[in-house]
Amino acid sequence: MKLVVGEREIETLNWSVGGFIAHGLEGLEPKDRFTGQMEPPGGPSSEFTGQVTRVDTSGARAVRFVEVDLATLLALQDNLNA
Repeated sequence: MKLVVGEREIETLNWSVGGFIAHGLEGLEPKDRFTGQMEPPGGPSSEFTGQVTRVDTSGARAVRFVEVDLATLLALQDNLNA
């Protein structure tokens, strides 16, 4: 899944309909919220709001989706079911 936060493209390590894990979000700590753009495979690009839930020992952030467009959410679900 393609993610852009600020001017930086972020590569996800893992993602689901509930959120994702990724490097490249240094400076964000648990409970911090942020916005970005995401484009799931085969889905529309849309803005999302995420909240950091934890920081792994490797520095990767686990993020849950707080707000996401319904069409994008459905595209995420379709990719998981494929």
